[in-house]
Amino acid sequence: MVRIIALVAIINIAILTALLLMIEGVASCILVARDVVTAHPVAERRHTQYDRDLGWSNIPNTDIPDMYGPGRSLNTNSQGFRNKKDFPTAIPEGKVRIVCSGDSFTLGYGVDDDDTWSSQLAAIDPRIECLNMGQGGYGTDQAYLWFKRDIGAIQHEFHLLAFITSDFSRMEHEKFLGFGKPRFDLEDDELVLMNVPVPRIPYRLPILLTIRNSIRDFRILQLSKQTWWKGESRVETTANDTSTTAYTETANSNTRSDAQKSKTQKILEKIFADLRDLNRQRSSQLILVHLPVESDYAGDSAKDWTEFIRTTAARLEIPLIDMVGAFQALPQEDAIAMFIRRGELNYLGAAGHYNEKGNRFAAQTIYAELQSHLP
Repeated sequence: MVRIIALVAIINIAILTALLLMIEGVASCILVARDVVTAHPVAERRHTQYDRDLGWSNIPNTDIPDMYGPGRSLNTNSQGFRNKKDFPTAIPEGKVRIVCSGDSFTLGYGVDDDDTWSSQLAAIDPRIECLNMGQGGYGTDQAYLWFKRDIGAIQHEFHLLAFITSDFSRMEHEKFLGFGKPRFDLEDDELVLMNVPVPRIPYRLPILLTIRNSIRDFRILQLSKQTWWKGESRVETTANDTSTTAYTETANSNTRSDAQKSKTQKILEKIFADLRDLNRQRSSQLILVHLPVESDYAGDSAKDWTEFIRTTAARLEIPLIDMVGAFQALPQEDAIAMFIRRGELNYLGAAGHYNEKGNRFAAQTIYAELQSHLP
């Protein structure tokens, strides 16, 4: 009798376990399907187009009311900048013109046109006018290429090249969230541009990327990667600016990582030097701006990059505005309050960008450092 009872109990537990697993699987499918149907996969898809040189770039003369929610609109001018007006070649009398290059933190992802840090910088000092050449998902390589190609004859007195640390890892890949991008390599110590023209297929079939990114949430896929993909390790880069996934071999991964990092630093140094020289030729001053992300507050994850940027800027005689230190000096409550929280916006990767308060902090910090350079 005891054996029968035990057997019945085991069978019931097995049936219950199978039902729970089935429910878990169905729930996973429902959640993934919901993400595919309801979520905007990448916010930038609403205001960008395929670009054979850069991967993607703003659609000129775009007007998207409430892009990021009520009262948070996005506009681009005919030049493709996130500005409501076009900029003439000559600098208006009495104005100081600043070009702001960078990624989505410079674009002002999540906030209204007037609340980006470049707009708030111009609002602090009526002499200043800012061209916003920030773009979501850009690495520093793309920001560099965009400036070189499209600044044209537009005069400016300062060029702020802003970046977060994860912008550098993006430079090592020919895709970001599945979308193609250019990549620099080194040959005979010279920059060589790769993956151009950028492949166009992902821009024609964006739904495939949405499905691909969503099905990564399936537990069975995650388990299979952990079980059978022993020759690879998944490296997730969530730069608070959407995310990208790269795979590297486990064997010698540290050595390869160090070698790739060294190459990326050499490429960055050449980009910085070229931008310095280009700006000097135009009677403009290049200034590097290291923007902090939320993870910079608690640890030293960006310490090596911060030191590299500092020493390289000094060696190349390029002024540097390092905002990481100022950010870490804030009370924790104030620091956390500067970022968009998860769930606030229905876009992939929205969490972790500056909100209005974060953009204001950036504008005020940059202006305080910039004053010594202003006429």
